[in-house]
Amino acid sequence: MIKVKYIRKFIIHYYLKYKRELPWREENNCLQKPYNTLVSEIMLQQTRVDKVKTFYKKFIKKWPNITKLSNADISEVLTSWSGLGYYKRAINLHSTAKIIVDKYNSAVPSDKKTLKTFPGIGEYTSSAIVSFAYGKHAIIIDTNIRRFIIRIFGLKDESNEKKIFNYAKLLFPQKETSSFAQGIMDFASNICTKIKPRCDACKLEKYCDYTGSKKSFIKKKKIIKSKRYCYSYFCFTKKHRVLLIKRPLSGMLAGLYEVPTSIWCIDDWPDNRYENIKLPIQNLKMVPLRIIKYQFSHFTLYTRVNIIELSEKSFKNHIWIDKKKTTKFPISSLTNKIIDYSFSR
Repeated sequence: MIKVKYIRKFIIHYYLKYKRELPWREENNCLQKPYNTLVSEIMLQQTRVDKVKTFYKKFIKKWPNITKLSNADISEVLTSWSGLGYYKRAINLHSTAKIIVDKYNSAVPSDKKTLKTFPGIGEYTSSAIVSFAYGKHAIIIDTNIRRFIIRIFGLKDESNEKKIFNYAKLLFPQKETSSFAQGIMDFASNICTKIKPRCDACKLEKYCDYTGSKKSFIKKKKIIKSKRYCYSYFCFTKKHRVLLIKRPLSGMLAGLYEVPTSIWCIDDWPDNRYENIKLPIQNLKMVPLRIIKYQFSHFTLYTRVNIIELSEKSFKNHIWIDKKKTTKFPISSLTNKIIDYSFSR
């Protein structure tokens, strides 16, 4: 118990003295604003803090409160999200904002049970919101906190989530949960890092059961990604206008605009390159450009780009966008890559 008390005291002190300056955190260690916490925590799902900061600032400036976000067009929200990835999060955040405005008088609920009924909000995000925004006690376990607990208590079975949660319950204080949890996150980003932890500089070393040493650290596991293949069709006019099609609001790159693209086939190029494309592309003359490789989180996509120059009158029911105005539409990094490659051929 002496160990637990010391760690609690040290981490809270560390946070008060060395906490990172993040745009969603309040000054003077005050509780965060509920809406800002909701936005930041959704953005931080599976995304690094450094990348989120820039997107967060622009997002909050455009939609400073939940009412304005709920009234926004989903295409506009997706446009602001372009480049951040995992676009389903933007759709979930927008849907959640509408629910909160309609059913909860524009106030983000302060209880986990209610928060977890909203799209895209699970155990961690709901715990973070009630703690960081409302100061309530909650057991918050993200990747950094999980790693900290495993090392401090010298856990051998890192996959035993129940054991990790039980140690977290032992470690987390009833009060100042927010400062404690965020203190671990900051400490883990600076000292108890995933790769090459700075054990020599760690003031918790004598209380830590981590079996690593100066020469021993957790090695980053190499992820073997599966491969997928598709055909993309870059249709443009002499005026440098590009033909785009909107993806459905479900699945990968939900709700974004893209150049006409075939199905994504696993392990080989699709036999029918025109399947699921509602354009008579097979009747047009195409100039094969090149194969573009694009990395998603769990797989690598190879797309063979074909260039087609034609008249806008050919397809009246689809969107033609001027190259200079593509930034005003929700377009993924992959589509931007295709557009840039195609125009620079």
